[in-house]
Amino acid sequence: MNFRARAIRKISLAGLVLLLGLARCASTGWIDPQYSENPVTRADEDPAEEDLSEPQQPEDKYTLATKDVQLGDTVRTTPEKRTTLPPAAEKKKPARSAGAVRYTGNRFVREVRKINGKDTVVMSIRGNAALRQGSNTFTGNILEVFGEDSAYAKATGNLRLTDPASGTVLNAKVGEYFRDAEMVKASGNPRILHTNKKNKRVTNVTSVVMERFLATAVTYCRGNVKVVSDEFIGFADLAEYNEQNDTITLTGNPRVFQKNNIVIADTIILENANDLARLRENVAIFYTEEPEKPEADKGVVSSIVKADYGLYEFSEKTYLGRKITLTAKPENRVTLNRPDVIAKSDKTEIWGEQGEELYATGNVYMKREGEQNLVRGDNLRYWKILGRAVMTKETSYPQIISYDENGKEKINIRGEKIERNFFIRKITVKGDVQVRTSDSNSTENGEAVNSQEDMVAYGEWAELEEDKKLMIIYGNPRLVSESGNLRAREIWLFPEEGRYELQGGIHGEFLSK
Repeated sequence: MNFRARAIRKISLAGLVLLLGLARCASTGWIDPQYSENPVTRADEDPAEEDLSEPQQPEDKYTLATKDVQLGDTVRTTPEKRTTLPPAAEKKKPARSAGAVRYTGNRFVREVRKINGKDTVVMSIRGNAALRQGSNTFTGNILEVFGEDSAYAKATGNLRLTDPASGTVLNAKVGEYFRDAEMVKASGNPRILHTNKKNKRVTNVTSVVMERFLATAVTYCRGNVKVVSDEFIGFADLAEYNEQNDTITLTGNPRVFQKNNIVIADTIILENANDLARLRENVAIFYTEEPEKPEADKGVVSSIVKADYGLYEFSEKTYLGRKITLTAKPENRVTLNRPDVIAKSDKTEIWGEQGEELYATGNVYMKREGEQNLVRGDNLRYWKILGRAVMTKETSYPQIISYDENGKEKINIRGEKIERNFFIRKITVKGDVQVRTSDSNSTENGEAVNSQEDMVAYGEWAELEEDKKLMIIYGNPRLVSESGNLRAREIWLFPEEGRYELQGGIHGEFLSK
C-alpha cells in the first residue's frame, strides 16, 4: 500500500508540473533565439501552400520614362501588373516598444521537434489563435511559437492583423512574428486596409511581401506595390507606409494615375490625410486626351510637363479640384510641351484634371510650333477653355520677338500686358506699347530685296490680327523713323511688308532725305 501511495503521489506531482508548463506556454511561449530571423516550416506542411521565392522579372510592358514618351504617343491608362521583387529596404529597429506579448487560443499543444539537428520546443495554438502586443492583434488558423523565449512565431491560414489605434487591418495567407524586431512579416497576397480618422478616406495597399513594425506602425512593402484610394491609383516597386500620419512613400519606378493623367518621379510621397502628393526629382506629368471609345484603356498624350519638384493637391476645397505646383533647380527650368506650344519658367502652377488653367512665373518663355515668334516675360496665365494667354509685367516688360529666316531679330513688341487669343488668332498689347522694327534684308540672286526701314511706334494699346498680319496702334500713337516723327489717330503697321499707314489727324515733322 505504501508503495502504491508513493506511486500515485509521484504521478500527481508530474501532472501538476505538466499543467504549470502548459500555463506558462500559454502566457509566454517558447522559442530558440537562433530562429528569430528565419522562418520555420513543419515537415507535415505542404510546400505548395507557401511560395516565398522571388519571381523572375519578366519584360516590363509598362515602364514610363520621360525620354520614352512623346507628344501624340498612345499610352496605357490602365497599367499592367508587374512582378518585380527588388531587395528589401533598409530598416531600423524601432526606438520604442509595442508592449508585452500575450498568446491566447482554445487548444495548446506542446512538442519538441528536431530542427537543424537541435531539439526545439514548439507550441501549436489552434482555435481562435491570437498573438497580442499593445494595440495589435495577430490571428490565424494555426499559430506556432518556437523556442523558450517567444522570439519567433508563425501563423498560417487567414492571417489577420488589426490595430484599432491606427485604423489598420492587414490580411494575408502567411504571417511571421519576430519578437526582437517587434515586426510581423506577411506574405501570400498581403493587403492593408487603412481608414483615415480625419477625412475617412480608405487606402488599400497590396504587394508581394509586407513587413510591419508594431511599435512604430510603419509597414515596408516590396514587389508589385499597388496603392488604391478614392483619388488615385499608385504603383511602385517599394513603399513605406507610415500609418500614424497616413503617408506612403513610393520608390522604384513609382507612378500615379489620376483618371487619364499620369504622374511619375523618382520619389512620390502620398499624404492621404492632407489630400496631397509630394514629387521629388525627374518629375513628369502626362496629360492625355479621353479615348474615343469608352472601353479603351489607352489615351493620346496631349501635353507633358517636366520639373525637378512638384506638389500635387487634390482636396475638394482646391480650385477646380486639382492643383499641381512645379518648381525647378536653379540650373533647370519647368518645361511644358504641347503639340503647338513650348513654354519654360522657374515655377508653374496648373489647375484642373486636364490643365484647365496655368500660371507660370519667373523668366517665362513661350514659343509656338511653326512660328518665328518668341514671347517672354515675368508672369504667364493661361485658360485652356478660353484659348487665352496673358503675359504681365512684374519687373520687366513682356515682349513678343519675331525673327527672320536667318535668326535675326525683325520685330520687337512690348507692353505692360500682352494677351493672346488662340481661337480668333489675335494679340492685344496694353500699357506703354512700343513696337520696334529692324532693318531686315533678304537676298535673291545675290541682290538685296524687301529692305525694311527701321522704325519705332508708340501708343497706349495695340491689336495684332495674325491672319491679316496687321497691327493697329491706338491711344495718341506716334511713329519715329527715318521719315520723321509723326502722329495720327491710328497707325497701321504691316511688319511683314515693311510698311505703315497713318489714319486720320496726321501731323508731325517730316524729314526729307
